[in-house]
Amino acid sequence: MNNILILTGHFGMGHNSAALAIKEDIEASSDSVNVKIVDIVEYLMPKISKGIYRGFNKLVTRKCNLYNLICKIAARYTAAPFKYIFIKNIERMIIEFKPDVVVSTLPMSSQYIAAYKKKKKSLLPLITCITDISAHDEWIAEYTDLYFVATLDVKQELICRGIKASKVKVVGIPVK
Repeated sequence: MNNILILTGHFGMGHNSAALAIKEDIEASSDSVNVKIVDIVEYLMPKISKGIYRGFNKLVTRKCNLYNLICKIAARYTAAPFKYIFIKNIERMIIEFKPDVVVSTLPMSSQYIAAYKKKKKSLLPLITCITDISAHDEWIAEYTDLYFVATLDVKQELICRGIKASKVKVVGIPVK
């Protein structure tokens, strides 16, 4: 039995919807898999995750101009907040779920798993499923083994940013 861990977050519904669609597709194609979806924000920060999501929702609904500005700025960076602080928690998650592969539908998840792989010299495969129609820098994580992207244009954007073409597969955006 192969264990697949899908990491996501509830920053809007797109990341989570993609995670659910990926899970359904995997389970439909094989009986010998165990697929688990984990909200990485809830897992790493259980005491404050609800507040983080409430703040995000207020920002999106009440201050959309500020949200758009933050997104433009964030798109230029590959850093995820406190990623090295969470290494112990990531390791606990890896031990708990024993994944054979990790699939990420959230940029932050890719960054955290990549930081874990670097620090622990882990060979755990990481697949980043880019749920956007463009490849912002925040999606690029050095230790990602494979990128799933929506279009050939997104693949080309990643190649222009130094990702090998062999590490990028065009699969569309996962939907039910």
